[in-house]
Amino acid sequence: MPARDLIKQLHLDHPSLHSMSIPLKEGDILFREGDPLTELYFIEEGEVRLCKKSLHVTEEDFMVDVLYPGKVVGIMAFATRHPSLTTAKVIKAGSAIRIPIQGFYQSLEKRPRLYHTIMGILTKDLGERYRHSLFSTLDIEKMNHQLDEERDRLKTAINALRKAQIKLVQKEKMATLGQLTAGFAHEVNNP
Repeated sequence: MPARDLIKQLHLDHPSLHSMSIPLKEGDILFREGDPLTELYFIEEGEVRLCKKSLHVTEEDFMVDVLYPGKVVGIMAFATRHPSLTTAKVIKAGSAIRIPIQGFYQSLEKRPRLYHTIMGILTKDLGERYRHSLFSTLDIEKMNHQLDEERDRLKTAINALRKAQIKLVQKEKMATLGQLTAGFAHEVNNP
């Protein structure tokens, strides 16, 4: 079942979660990079962009991912218990189920059916992210291989140019030496 449908099913199976549904307004920041995570967001509608600070340009962020309905925002920080690796910004208005981290497991233990549904959503999301990461890694590997091949071609071309330059310099030296020799011979023969 697609993750989006799992979240719809979550509402059907657990009407109490309606009270945890919040609006997502375009431009809202759900959390910032480095913040401790206090809530998970299950996107019902809308889109959230995950951005990371650039290592090279201090004023610039680069996009890591765009999360859409059915995805979970904050899952990596939740799973690792580390501060957030990214900033989550709403780019398309919608709604999300906001679940506080504090007491998360205790409340799920009381509702085993909810536990299984939420763990299914989290597992599916993490699996999709792993799959995306794996294919991104393969793409990077392919690009690195292409860059290595291009670098080898450039090295070959540079070496050929250096050899051609050396030959041209030698020819120029020989031509100059020939002119000097001819001039010297002319002066010797015609005092």
